[in-house]
Amino acid sequence: MNPTIKARIESIRRGEVPEGYKRTSVGCYPLDWERLTLGSISERKGEYGLNAPACEYEEGLPKYLRITDINEDGKYIDNGAYVKHIDSEKYVLRKGDLLFARTGASVGKNYLYDPSDGKLVFAGFLIRYHIKKGFNPYIIAAICNIHQYNNWVHLMSARSGQPGINAEEYATYAFMLPKELSEQEKIAEILAGQDRVIALKEKLLTEKQKQKKYFIQQLLTGKKRLPGFSGEWKKICLGEFGCCIRGVSYNPEKDMREKEDYETIQLLRANNIDNNEINFNDIYHISKQIVAEEKIIRVGDILISMSSGSKTAVGKSAQVKDIKQFSCVGAFCSIYRSQDNNYIIHFFSSELYRKQLFLLLEGTNINNLTNSDIENLTFSIPQDKKEQTAIAEILSTADKEIELLKKDIEQEKLKKKSLMQLLLTGIVRVDELVS
Repeated sequence: MNPTIKARIESIRRGEVPEGYKRTSVGCYPLDWERLTLGSISERKGEYGLNAPACEYEEGLPKYLRITDINEDGKYIDNGAYVKHIDSEKYVLRKGDLLFARTGASVGKNYLYDPSDGKLVFAGFLIRYHIKKGFNPYIIAAICNIHQYNNWVHLMSARSGQPGINAEEYATYAFMLPKELSEQEKIAEILAGQDRVIALKEKLLTEKQKQKKYFIQQLLTGKKRLPGFSGEWKKICLGEFGCCIRGVSYNPEKDMREKEDYETIQLLRANNIDNNEINFNDIYHISKQIVAEEKIIRVGDILISMSSGSKTAVGKSAQVKDIKQFSCVGAFCSIYRSQDNNYIIHFFSSELYRKQLFLLLEGTNINNLTNSDIENLTFSIPQDKKEQTAIAEILSTADKEIELLKKDIEQEKLKKKSLMQLLLTGIVRVDELVS
């Protein structure tokens, strides 16, 4: 790092004001930056979205943007929601619109409309501000994703048991911004360049995932044979390879305690299993005393979501790659365990797996699976153990490539966050970064 920049950062951390900077109500910023509020740079007051239910596709209907259609990176996710309402046109987004979630766990989440996302109508739990000319909307959206903004959201939404920030309150959010639009645009170009790097790698990730899906479809069905193998395949069920172990039933009031009370164990639930991965967000702890030894998760175990309000979520699975601390799964999950899950795990990513689950759940209103349902799922497998191993190695290599690429993308996202924090607080001036 440039010694001048490093000295400036250390000076600000000590509470000092470096030369060329000033102390403001929102922190230490360059002298030629001005204090603004979200309300002051918006063409009109914050507008609440359309209160109408989502519907399925019909020709001519616009897509419907809800809080759940915005990911953690502030990007639109097309979940197939549309809206049919006489007032829809009043809520159609246009370039320069910046949306904020106003209630619930997602309060503070925001989305800058991208015309490439198509015609979108925004829903009632979102608030719209339209950024005035003379201000770069991309920069404003970026400012609403740095530490200072996140801290403000936490303070504003912590006043009651139910997090929420209304339009009038969002309008008061204060920040500093370069007076010159040219400097705003230079910062935007640097950050947009990092966006392009991330987008290219995400595109490569999508291609790798499609490639793996193709490999699974070809290799696990025997449509494509590996060189040197010509032996027979046999049809088996999962129960012949291993067994399912149902998760732990517990009483929240009796069995869940703070870690300090007595020895506890992590409890993973259905929402901790997604996209063939296990996330450790929103973890509960329960008394280790109520967990049988066989229900403690082991490396290689496959965790399965056995119950959900959505048919597409039932059956989601992920393999345990490592154990950092003792864990178990809740009653709405099961553990599939066998002596050799390296081949079997890929079956859980196959179309055959999803099709069999669909047939099990078709025509039912309750989206539940039993251990027997899983153990009775069938698939074909080479009788030659060496062929099984060879197929598993190819698919595992594809998994490793995907995992490395995901980590690379996360690093690029962290790099962008670092750039945002430095450039959007003026700690690093854009000319210093490009010189």
